[in-house]
Amino acid sequence: MLQSSSKTNLYRGPINRLTIVTYKIRPRKKQIVLVNINGTRQKTLK
Repeated sequence: MLQSSSKTNLYRGPINRLTIVTYKIRPRKKQIVLVNINGTRQKTLK
């Protein structure tokens, strides 16, 4: 889990080997908000 230095309560972490999730924690509301889900596969060559 990596915390972004420019945004507070914004984290990145792997779901599995090929997928990374970015999420935000809102402690007062007791919520976790998904911001982005990235696939790390390379694009195929044409």
